[in-house]
Amino acid sequence: PAWALALRAQLLPHIGMAELQVAFRRARRLRGHEEQTARQLRGSIRDREEALRVVQRDGRMLRFATDELRDDRDLALVAVRQSAYAIQWVSENLRSDREIVLTAAKQKGIALEWAGTELRSDPEIVLEAVKENGEMLWCAAKELRADRAIVLVAVRQRGSALNFASEVLRLDRTLVLEAVKQDGEVLRDVSSGLRADREVVLAAVAQNADAMMWADTALVEDRAFVLEALRRNGQALEFTSEVLRADREVVLTAVCQTGDALQWASEALQGEEAVVHEAVLQSGNALQFASETLRGNRDLVLGAVLQCGDALQFASAGLSADRNLVLEAVRQEGAALQWAAEGLKGDREVVQESVRHCGEALQFGSVALRGDRDLVMDAVRENGYAMRFTAPELRAERQFVLEALQQCASGAVADVLEAVSWELCTDPELDLEAWRREDFEGLTRNALGMDCEVARANPFAVRGSSARVCSVSEVVWKDTGLHCRASIGLSGMEVSGVFPDSATWGDLGRWLRQQQEGDGCYIHMVFHSHDRPVSPFDAHNPLMDIASEFAEASARAAPATATPAASAAASTLELAAVRAASRSRSPARGHERDRADCAALLANGPQHPPIGVLRFSADRVLVALPIEASRSRSRSRG
Repeated sequence: PAWALALRAQLLPHIGMAELQVAFRRARRLRGHEEQTARQLRGSIRDREEALRVVQRDGRMLRFATDELRDDRDLALVAVRQSAYAIQWVSENLRSDREIVLTAAKQKGIALEWAGTELRSDPEIVLEAVKENGEMLWCAAKELRADRAIVLVAVRQRGSALNFASEVLRLDRTLVLEAVKQDGEVLRDVSSGLRADREVVLAAVAQNADAMMWADTALVEDRAFVLEALRRNGQALEFTSEVLRADREVVLTAVCQTGDALQWASEALQGEEAVVHEAVLQSGNALQFASETLRGNRDLVLGAVLQCGDALQFASAGLSADRNLVLEAVRQEGAALQWAAEGLKGDREVVQESVRHCGEALQFGSVALRGDRDLVMDAVRENGYAMRFTAPELRAERQFVLEALQQCASGAVADVLEAVSWELCTDPELDLEAWRREDFEGLTRNALGMDCEVARANPFAVRGSSARVCSVSEVVWKDTGLHCRASIGLSGMEVSGVFPDSATWGDLGRWLRQQQEGDGCYIHMVFHSHDRPVSPFDAHNPLMDIASEFAEASARAAPATATPAASAAASTLELAAVRAASRSRSPARGHERDRADCAALLANGPQHPPIGVLRFSADRVLVALPIEASRSRSRSRG
């Protein structure tokens, strides 16, 4: 939801991902209070530059801006260009702005609902709105709902818009005809005279068989009219009289158009071979509506399975054991193997034919055949997901797993890996192939909401996905830059490198990815300084922050062999981060104030003199201060 995106954007720079995940879990338990939460967040975006950046990505974020920003015309225009729904959160004053409303209406007709009263009388705006959503005619001014040209556009887009037209226009035959062509159910609400109009009713039935319910009684009882209607939509047989449903010509006309109309035929006609034959030629599954006797007729069943292999499930028990019939069924639909007799599920030729058309049909084969190497290879070549149904010994063979990964559908990689042995899950080539096939873009869009272009350049795997683990054991800032040391994967290979002060977690992740074979895969990165998992959202975090965490951990774990003075200083060290001033300051002025704040802290700090300024950077100053043991060790007080 939009409020969740705003919450994440607002909180992520200030709290960790683990804490944010906890917050989201709590938020999910309060789904019923979404609007209440949104009201609480309203006004949380106060800075115009921040608001502009946010609405460029999602115009709906305008709802969380202050009243002053929601009255900013340029900002509102940017928001509605990105999302027409943003118009509902612009100020009342801007809802009467013609350019803003027209921009929104061109994207989504529903924007007309929030337009000012005077703009609902604007023909151009209303016309743009009904082009996109005909039902928005209800928001138009009364005089425009009586405008034939506008109503015609509306009903051509959505037939139900006719209900919002003026009384006079609802009697217009041309408009009604256009409306029922879009939505046959509109016939229910038109005048009785038009429900007796043959052309209007035929157009409605062609679009929706249910329209036959509202046709004039005289038409429904007219055999010639019913025959014409059934030629357009055979399902309309349901709404004809019992006499006509027992009429052979009428039923034949219906099943020749739609085979499933056989279900509405009289019991006698459901047992007539010629009628059922025509039905199954149109829809094999119509076999289920035939009489028990005809479902045992081999010729009829053969015609049904040739049209739809799954029709085998409606054949008699004797025919499901007919080898040639089952072969024809699995050639049409591999999964039809599940309806075959148990004896044929152990027939190698039948099962092989089945898996060549549907690899997952392997699950319906006998246990013995699921261990047949050639047959299993055919199955995984058709669909890698079939690997889940192979014999256990084949799941440990590399060639089968590699073939399965190469052929499995995007997004099914995790399911394939779940079925294979643990040893193969750690195979570097298989691991790389898995990540090539994984739908990382889809996972990112659905689970994280991250921009896909950003996701592709991201080195970090989505939580819960399989990827190598890189453990970072040291990040130290020195005059030459940030020195990092890490171990890669189960091999424990040690690597080290030096990064500029401006480096991010993502830079370190990409470098670690390059140090292992198969560059291009994703990794899970873990820092020894904390147990918080690194997620794709952390890629932009400054690496300098981790250096401060390692420095703090090192200071607290000072060796006992140090001098008393050094031990006392180390045991009381706390690293404080003096954040940049409020967002209202300009970046340059904020930096100057940071330096001034730091100078004041150094001059007027606690009784013990400060150790010194460890680091200046663009947005923070790191200062090492000795703190008395009896005082609070919270970072905020430090």
